[in-house]
Amino acid sequence: GENVVQSVSRLVRTSATDDLNYDAALDDETDVVVAFLQKYKKGICQHFASAATLLFRTLGIPARYVNGCVAHTIEGEWVQVTADMAHAWTEIYIEGLGWIIIDATPGGAGGGVGSFHEYEQEEVEEEPEDPGEGPGEDPGGEQTLGALVIAPVDTYYRYDGATTFTANDQITGLSRLISAGFTYEATVSGSRMEPGVTSTEIVDFKLFDPLGEDVTDRYTINRRNGILQVYIEEITIVSGSAEKVYDGTPLTYSSIEAEIDKLLPTHTITVLAANGQRTLVGTSDNGFTVAITDENGNDVTNNYRIIARYGTLRVTQRDITVTVGSASKVYDGTDLTCSDYEITSELKLAEGDTANFNFEGSQLNVGVSDNNISSARIINANGVIVTNCYRITVVKGVLTVTRF
Repeated sequence: GENVVQSVSRLVRTSATDDLNYDAALDDETDVVVAFLQKYKKGICQHFASAATLLFRTLGIPARYVNGCVAHTIEGEWVQVTADMAHAWTEIYIEGLGWIIIDATPGGAGGGVGSFHEYEQEEVEEEPEDPGEGPGEDPGGEQTLGALVIAPVDTYYRYDGATTFTANDQITGLSRLISAGFTYEATVSGSRMEPGVTSTEIVDFKLFDPLGEDVTDRYTINRRNGILQVYIEEITIVSGSAEKVYDGTPLTYSSIEAEIDKLLPTHTITVLAANGQRTLVGTSDNGFTVAITDENGNDVTNNYRIIARYGTLRVTQRDITVTVGSASKVYDGTDLTCSDYEITSELKLAEGDTANFNFEGSQLNVGVSDNNISSARIINANGVIVTNCYRITVVKGVLTVTRF
């Protein structure tokens, strides 16, 4: 029969449509998952991930809901991770392997639809190439154990003018399996004598379980290249840190310090710019790009080993106070409600953000009761929910019904 992990993932993926313009009333339902699967049938990654997580737990499979960002990387290049790469997925726990990513959102990770809130993502060392597959069946009918992404360990050597350096045979991407008692044999190609960078490649690889059995064919293995660098000098570059209260605009900070005195006399840093930015509440690295040229304008950046020390960009919650309106009337047999409110704090909503508040106050009979806010939903100009970027203090109103 079909593997239960595939069955749950396929059920959730085919039960609804991935649509950024889903009916926002879904998020106010008492049971969002049931409403999503049975009634609305449209949502975004947060809904698919929530549904998959609950279904796995119902079946007795340990599962957790994860928020983070998914970015496509390019070997040897810096990749900027921005808020529009936000995503949500499920992770299930498999004995001997640890937490495995299962993405039940149609189109999989990186589909371009942001999650409900942005959080700091837990670092995942062995992320499958296609997280949506997980464990499954191979063409021969034998159950596969999942997907692995492996690469040679990057190696660095200081130039001495005589030695031809070769890559070692160590592999990254297997830490969880190694901790569970697995072993491997690998052969990595790549060598270099002159300053610069050479790509390294896994030419042979075998994986053994704790009993010494060859289980290489039981995994879908995706190989990536590594690098071997021969350098003339190490240069440490440090980017600055900055912090601000959320205001809807990106936080950037271009301050950078570099050990320029370690450059060869004919070499100069021609481009040195911080390119990190953060808009939503949270913390991220302040990345940078660097290019080093010689006296003829040739790029010699790879002749140096760059030790990056990233500063942090931190955006904190915006404090606002919402004062709920009050109302009164003479008893007439109908409920008294009031949906008036005013943001009375010094800080207002960030430019471009709009708020929708739900009120829970109601007074039918003669008497007095509170008029309060039951929930809040704040969206920015791009349609991204940014409620989590605010810390909201509510001043209650009063509803009064009198006899006369």
